[in-house]
Amino acid sequence: MRLRAGARPGEDDPLTRGWLAGLEEGALVLERLVSSPVRWGRALGLRWPYAITSGCVVGPGLPVAACPEPEEGPDGVYTLRNEAVFREAVGTEGPFLGLDGVAHRSGSASPDLLWFGLTERFVLRGGELEIEDLFSRVTSPVDASALEEMLVRRGRFPEALVSGLPVGRSPAQPAVEVRRVLDLVPASWQDPAVLLSRREGVASGHREGATVALDLEDGGHVELVVDETGTGWSAELRTGTLPWRTITAEASDGVLRYRAVPAPGLNPLDPGVRTRIAFDLLSDLVLLGS
Repeated sequence: MRLRAGARPGEDDPLTRGWLAGLEEGALVLERLVSSPVRWGRALGLRWPYAITSGCVVGPGLPVAACPEPEEGPDGVYTLRNEAVFREAVGTEGPFLGLDGVAHRSGSASPDLLWFGLTERFVLRGGELEIEDLFSRVTSPVDASALEEMLVRRGRFPEALVSGLPVGRSPAQPAVEVRRVLDLVPASWQDPAVLLSRREGVASGHREGATVALDLEDGGHVELVVDETGTGWSAELRTGTLPWRTITAEASDGVLRYRAVPAPGLNPLDPGVRTRIAFDLLSDLVLLGS
């Protein structure tokens, strides 16, 4: 069921309506559906309702019952352990719902809208849309017309669900990201010339100062300017053609985040575009270790 976290409950039945107008309404629906008492934990920076039934956790925002044994949902794998529901997605695992009420770090503002597709989870926060599946994460500003096209016209969502949502306010650039546990990635990721020269379609590569030059197998040539940071590096395309204009590799909390800003004209909200770029990024990391 879709969740609009900041909405107020209406007089109609949310099970008939098909979406929850806030977490308080989510708690009321949960009371109707399960015989166990509704409890409150924390998820996505919010106080979050849940119930425990047959040793598993159910609640809004959980596409499956989270049990001690891993359970695969449309967007990732959910597991109950250590007083928390853990979610494995985008190549790593982290806590989603803390049962003890302890706020697990969400890294972002509270969500305005949450829903699931066939293989992904969508979260709208402050005009920025996040799309996560088991392998990748997309973040992109979204305006009212794009959201209406995605939800109302193609997704057949009711117009009331998207009316008045905060959109068109995010200054962020669209990006596609994959993640890997840092211990599983060769240390040579820290050299952009090494990592990028291993990618599919690249014949050879070298670095001179801040410039990485790549000769492509089709005869093309590209050059990128590298900016190194204390946690990794970023490379901006200056000449030639690639499916992205900026690529970044950063390590924090034991995780490597490998992220690309798509080239002009490529919309990462298009499933084909985001799948292609995510596959390219994952292939880079696989080829680096081969």
